Amino acid sequence: MADCPSAGVVNGGCGNPGGALHLLLLPFRFTVCDLAALVACFLAWSLFFVLGEKRPLWQIVTGSVLAGLTIMIRQTYFCSSHY
Repeated sequence: MADCPSAGVVNGGCGNPGGALHLLLLPFRFTVCDLAALVACFLAWSLFFVLGEKRPLWQIVTGSVLAGLTIMIRQTYFCSSHY
């Protein structure tokens, strides 16, 4: 984000829709393999919490939050032109 002078957290800067998540995870310096494993893990846990009969509300909410994080991580790091 340093190479883009107009980068901001609100709009993600430089056309990056997940800029706030990018800034949150930036200190961890993930590699592509680490992120692929993280996305696979989030996806597996979100399916674990959501699929099945008579799931409690907290499990559905947890699975939905993990699914949303999965999409945000995937968009930010795999579809970004910065990497």
